[in-house]
Amino acid sequence: LAGAMAAALTRMVANLTLARRQYAAVHAEVREIEAAVARLQEELLELVIHDAEAFEGILAARRLPQNTEEEKALRRQAVEEAIREAARVPLATAERTVKVLEFLLHLAAVGYENALTDALVAASLAQAAVQGAAANVRVNAASLEDAVLAGQFRAQIKAFTAQAEQRVAEIRQIIEGRQG
Repeated sequence: LAGAMAAALTRMVANLTLARRQYAAVHAEVREIEAAVARLQEELLELVIHDAEAFEGILAARRLPQNTEEEKALRRQAVEEAIREAARVPLATAERTVKVLEFLLHLAAVGYENALTDALVAASLAQAAVQGAAANVRVNAASLEDAVLAGQFRAQIKAFTAQAEQRVAEIRQIIEGRQG
């Protein structure tokens, strides 16, 4: 949800920029940013629902009977697949949130100066979204029997976390420079 909120604030900064004639030179690119971030916001909202469904999937798999060896094997397989899905969803959340930060980085450089504090809040929300996603990925990866896949999940979320931290630092630097 924090990623969707970051996208919403990014869109607000874009729309405030579009409402100002003195920013007409950047209106075309800002319109493109706003449209792209609107799509990301929708995807991030859908991922909130998928995240809840993935958690329910783990609970359902863990409730499966385990009276026979066959039931135990089926349950173990169902739990493993549910945990995989529960890791994939926050990975997707982190990936899309990093994209929001990339658009926000550009908007911080060209957007309406009086909306830059909103851009800072958007960056902070995006960073929180990626950090939360990373925690979920790590917890789920630790529960996977497939060590190779768990390692891939950890590597992917580590990369997204580093990208988010870098973008947030760049956004803050740009905003500080523009605000004097």
